[in-house]
Amino acid sequence: MNAARVVLDSDKVASVSKIVRTSKPPAEDESGDLAFSWSGSADELANAYLAIVAICHQTSPVGEPRLEGNVAGKTRYGWDYLKARYLAVANGDRRWAQPTFWEAVSPAELSAMYSDKVSGLTLNRVDERAYLLNDLGRMMRRAGVAGALDAFRRAGDRLGGESGFLQFLAEFEAYRDPVRKKSLFFSSIAVKECGWRPVDLDQLLSPVDYHELRGHLRIGTVRIVDDELHRKVVGSVALTELEDTEIRIVVQQANDAIATSAAVSSSVLHYLLWNIFRNCCPRQSDLTHCASCLDCKLPPQYKAMPTYEGRCIFHLVCDSAGKPDKVQEQPYLGHFY
Repeated sequence: MNAARVVLDSDKVASVSKIVRTSKPPAEDESGDLAFSWSGSADELANAYLAIVAICHQTSPVGEPRLEGNVAGKTRYGWDYLKARYLAVANGDRRWAQPTFWEAVSPAELSAMYSDKVSGLTLNRVDERAYLLNDLGRMMRRAGVAGALDAFRRAGDRLGGESGFLQFLAEFEAYRDPVRKKSLFFSSIAVKECGWRPVDLDQLLSPVDYHELRGHLRIGTVRIVDDELHRKVVGSVALTELEDTEIRIVVQQANDAIATSAAVSSSVLHYLLWNIFRNCCPRQSDLTHCASCLDCKLPPQYKAMPTYEGRCIFHLVCDSAGKPDKVQEQPYLGHFY
């Protein structure tokens, strides 16, 4: 891997870090926005989230309808619907929180879970997602673990290292990403929502979502200095797995550098950037909130930040602000993020 093809812009990282530090971003609560209370154990909740994160990739794919549906009278999109629908079903049928059940889940059962009366079935690549659940259940049985918490305990409550929980997750097809997006995302949820206390919390780096990938490329914190790779990204050409990984590694480095400089946790930074880039910096160049937020879906806790003034908080330091054509994240063919 030639790391010199993608680099960090240290000055831009410093500018973004200053904004983040001044913003005083709130902590995120994954389960707090649900219209129901989880009635099972924390262990079962961790299992449910392990399954949800395993099938969470490209819920708003380029050129395809985004995932959407209604849960408890509220229309949700992307990750919000994927999460809320699965948890609602698992809350009533606890089998969905059991690895033994995942091993036998069929594409038809997964389709039925996400089929909405109004939107229909907008969950794409259902066969692939069902396979990822099957693999998760089968491999956990072979490893002799009862669930996510059991695996974490056997790792000595440790995330990193050759015998750590992150390495355990790398054995599963859904979690074998070298940048560990899903592994880090799940681990952050397990810490925040399920009460896990890793002895090496410093190993919990920031996960890299495709919204963050797009945002960093637009702001300029991450720069592609190789001409050929730059042409492929600007031209929205699908990258090789190696090229994709190379870019995401540097995006993760940007996140970690910003979190450290701004003195916020990697999880808090991830949710801040994910919410800003998802809502204020969507794919369509003409819909970004460089000048103002019109009908902005940014959650109220982020609008309450002192740096939010009715438009994207990064507009003063973003290289793409106000430009008619902004770089897109490249089409993605895998299932890592």
